[in-house]
Amino acid sequence: NLDWVYDERFAYIIATPVGTPVVAAKSGIISVLNDEWTNSEPYRGLDAKIGRLHTPKFIEIQHDDDTITQYAHLDNFNPSLTPGAPVSQGQFLAKTADNGWVGPVSNLYFIGFWNFTQRRISFPMAFKDNPQYTLTDSQQRKN
Repeated sequence: NLDWVYDERFAYIIATPVGTPVVAAKSGIISVLNDEWTNSEPYRGLDAKIGRLHTPKFIEIQHDDDTITQYAHLDNFNPSLTPGAPVSQGQFLAKTADNGWVGPVSNLYFIGFWNFTQRRISFPMAFKDNPQYTLTDSQQRKN
């Protein structure tokens, strides 16, 4: 038995007001759409043992190049989206929300990764617009 490896080195936590529209960074197919959240309050602390118990609402998109992008802390999903549905680059997905483990500031969690057997390996990405909205891990811990 192998344990899952989930590499988040290149995850981005982008500070956003609640209700900010989120669009697809790249075309693909919806592979996961988790629009359920059972906790009544978001977790704003920094304790990973507690935080991991608070799964946010999120979307994963599978791309033609075998990469996947994940967008988390969402709500008000585009009603046309279902698992297996095609998505175009720039298509509205959902709006940001305070659900799951949000930490000290409302944010969009965004990550791209390669999906291997029991391993998800993240990769770095560049942002064309608004790089000042990306918070580093150390900036989050200061708040």
